[in-house]
Amino acid sequence: MAATYTYAQKHIVINEAMYAPIAPEPEWIELYNIDTVAININNWRLSDKITTLKFPNIIFPPNSYILVTKDSNSLKAKYHLSDVRIIQGKLPSYNNDGDQIILSDSVNITIDSFEYNLKWGGLGGKSLERFDAERQSDSANFISSIADSGATPGSANSIRRRDHDLAASRIDIISNKANTDTLALVIQNRGRIATNHISYKLLRRGSPIPIALGASTNTILPFGYEIIYVDLTAAPRGASSLILIADNIDDEFHRNDTLSQDVYLPIPEGAVVVNELMVEPVSASCQWVELYNRSNNIINLGGSSISVSQTDTSYQFSIDSLTIMPKNYAIVAASPKIFSSYNSLRPSEHIFVENTSTLHLQKDRGGVCIKNSNGSLIDSMYFDNSYYSTHLSSITGISLERKHGSSSSTQKNNWGSCVDDLGATPLAVNSLSLDSANIHPVMRVSVSPNPFSPDDDHFEDEMTIAIELPSENEEVVSIKLYNERGQISRTIAQDHRTVKIGTFSFDGKDDHEIPLPIGLYTLVVLSNSGSFQSTRTGIVIAKRQK
Repeated sequence: MAATYTYAQKHIVINEAMYAPIAPEPEWIELYNIDTVAININNWRLSDKITTLKFPNIIFPPNSYILVTKDSNSLKAKYHLSDVRIIQGKLPSYNNDGDQIILSDSVNITIDSFEYNLKWGGLGGKSLERFDAERQSDSANFISSIADSGATPGSANSIRRRDHDLAASRIDIISNKANTDTLALVIQNRGRIATNHISYKLLRRGSPIPIALGASTNTILPFGYEIIYVDLTAAPRGASSLILIADNIDDEFHRNDTLSQDVYLPIPEGAVVVNELMVEPVSASCQWVELYNRSNNIINLGGSSISVSQTDTSYQFSIDSLTIMPKNYAIVAASPKIFSSYNSLRPSEHIFVENTSTLHLQKDRGGVCIKNSNGSLIDSMYFDNSYYSTHLSSITGISLERKHGSSSSTQKNNWGSCVDDLGATPLAVNSLSLDSANIHPVMRVSVSPNPFSPDDDHFEDEMTIAIELPSENEEVVSIKLYNERGQISRTIAQDHRTVKIGTFSFDGKDDHEIPLPIGLYTLVVLSNSGSFQSTRTGIVIAKRQK
């Protein structure tokens, strides 16, 4: 018996379009018969707004594809096509900036059509693929191909709708105020079949420790959503790149399981405070402001701003990115000169350099104010020259330090002149600190012998430096030696990984292997992460005169 072919309007769809190929690939259109019966498409037409291509007498089998192009050989060579039906003819030239694609039958009834533009996608050698063949032809149903080849002519679309497909959709902030305490994790069922089991995980980019994780057994209908509310008690504050991962055991498409989204969770007032100011640096250095994170949350000040006020003028600096770990420090510096003046410092995510000549801090009178990206206050302090010790002949190279980390920034008696030998304590506990909450665990450092005499007489020629960490975790430490003028004399260790106990030798020479003169030196042991309090120890080099 001869086969019978019926006509079913809307059961042939425009399934894929390559309207912006990279030469020598030609433009092409893919049609898909979603019906269960074959359809005769004799004298059907494919058009744009101006020209039309008429099809020959062709039987379109069910659940199959037909490609339409002006150059079938180039198309076959590009995608290694062998058994796909191709109609070759003068295909309308589709504009890259937008056009209309129309499929009509032999009596000019529109079967399928849509009018695309640049926002739809499909540029740069990627095709425009249909997500769901049974849904209407609009921008929500067409997406750029994610296939490695850039397109899927003659086969199932790379972005097609599956039976089971769970997607991490978005992350919403419930309230954009400083007391924000909730995030909404939105997960969508993009599959054709309802699901009733999902698992989820929320991470901060760069950290393997989840902010939240769990599962839900609520039923999610096709194109429905599950909203999971997350308490932000332990979540990072400020600018964060969060990663939401959704999963289901039946999931057939994993490209949309993971969502990376930048959010800004305003920093509560007082969570970060001004902790130290270098208003009058030495000529080789620059002005800087040290901040302290009093909270238990990781804070990224990216997107926030620092305002510096003078008597009749104010200046504002926007911070691109500046991370402060809980109970730790960060610095906003005017220029990279800060690294040459404090050799214990190195570029890191804890130091933001404004790349300017000055932060406009004035020693006579001024103020510093930190604000969220939405303008809400984080902290502010005001000072004048009476904040410094009256015993100082000059404040050049001497920082202004906070005494109590838990007290108000506006109290005058909470500030004073640094008494450290280096004149400042950048990224370390303040020399005037009286607040135990602002004090980190201490690394135990012992040196022996001290004094020692590195004079090649085979007696006490080397000093042994032993470091004991107050935890079992690995730490990266650096060891610097400073002379009486506060200048670095030797880098004994730089970025050395230590677990619990580390031992180092010092031969009494500088970085150029030149013996150091006799005298008193300061040995500084730094925790690179800031997790432990830096330790300073006085040592004496004593050589016999020859």
